[in-house]
Parts: sequence; structure tokens; C-alpha cells
Amino acid sequence: MSQYNQADECSKQNECICCKNNCTVNNTNKYLGVSAIIEPEAAFKMCIDNELPISRMGYELLPEDLNRLSDGGLLNDKIINVYFEIVSKYSEQATYSFSTFFHSALRSRGVEWVQRWTSNINIFDNKLILIPIHVPGHWCLVVIDVEEMLVEYYDSLGNVDMQIVDVVIEYLRAEWSKVNDDGFRISVKLIKDIPQQQNGTDCGVFICMYARYRLEKCNKWFCSNQIKSLRKAMLNEIVAGRIIYLVPHVIG
Repeated sequence: MSQYNQADECSKQNECICCKNNCTVNNTNKYLGVSAIIEPEAAFKMCIDNELPISRMGYELLPEDLNRLSDGGLLNDKIINVYFEIVSKYSEQATYSFSTFFHSALRSRGVEWVQRWTSNINIFDNKLILIPIHVPGHWCLVVIDVEEMLVEYYDSLGNVDMQIVDVVIEYLRAEWSKVNDDGFRISVKLIKDIPQQQNGTDCGVFICMYARYRLEKCNKWFCSNQIKSLRKAMLNEIVAGRIIYLVPHVIG
């Protein structure tokens, strides 16, 4: 098992600062031809009229992919990868987002195999690193705060799987040794008091929102009961291929 320093568990106020049906829109009509959040059916029709599949962030999205953003839908790899690429691209902080395939490949094939994906870059040049992780039937999230050398673990069911953290740390240690001569030190925070899912299908939406709010330095979380509206906002942003809604209460 990897060695690390166990930091204090993070506690944040779980107050209702949400992306609601009347959330702020930045020039939405410029990108979607609408002035408010559109319903999933309208987005599907729009995409079909424009001859799906549509290409977003290097992925081809089909109607069945977009349909997963309807209420109760399970998000797949493509939807999560596209959204993470969008939020990383438009983040004010230098951010690197791994694909959903990274962690599974890391566990099954090992550190040296996945290092091929980052052989030409120094991941520590970023301020934040996002790793969306799929375990059987569930999505969770790891965020690396590079400046603090801190691994943050987010789970919308409150689960903790330290094997997930251990293999990430093993990879980080190997990457660190490529670009640094000094010793490798890292801490871990299990992020608590965050919005929790109320069913068995929303975990993918939760990790997307955890990532979005973390990147924008929000000091208050969204509400679990606003997930339906957040799904619509995600759909609009994926169709637009960019961030179009403001996350409220951003810290300078």
C-alpha cells in the first residue's frame, strides 16, 4: 500500500446554491438559438436536425448518448469525458482532465503502461488534475491539487475505496520522479459533507458537478434536489460545446 499523510477530512457547508431553472445564461442564444434552458427532447431534435452524430471534444455523440441526460439516465463514458473536457477547457485554472479509461487501465495494466499517455507532458504544470473513476455500477471522482500536493476523493454515496487512491498515488509518484529530484510527498482528503445522490442513477451527474464547482472555487455546493435542472444545463452545454451557465457564488 502506498504511503501518504492523512490530512483532516474536508467539511463544507451543504447549502442550496444551485443551478436552477432560472439560472444565469451567458449569451445562450448565440450558441443554441434559445434564451433559457432547453428541454432534452428539444436538444435531441436539434441534434438530429443537424445530422447526428455530433462531434464534441473528440467524441461522437449519438441520440442514445444525449438521452442519458434525461431524468434518471445513467451517464456513460462519452458524456462524462466530453463534459470534463469542456469544464477543463474553460476553467480559469490550468487543469488536466484524464479520460474515464485512465483509472481502469491503471489498475489493470499498471503504471508504466498508462504513462505512455502523458509521456510528452508534465502533469504537474497544472494546478488541478481531474480523474473521473468508474467502479462497478458507480462513478466517483479524484481531484489532485498540485500546488498543495493533495489528493481529494469525492463520492456521492459516501463510499471510500482507498485502493482507488493508492493506485493514483503510485502513478503520481512515478510521474514525479520523471521531473523532480526531491522527495515525493502527498496528502489525502476524503471530502465530506457534499451533496449526496438520492437514487441509483445520478452518480455521473454528481461527479460532473463536483468537478465544476471545484474548478470554480465555489464555497457552497449545489442541492441534491436540483439534479434534474443540472442535467438540463449539462445537456445544453454539451450541445453548445462550451460553458454557458454561471455557477453562482464563485470565490474571487
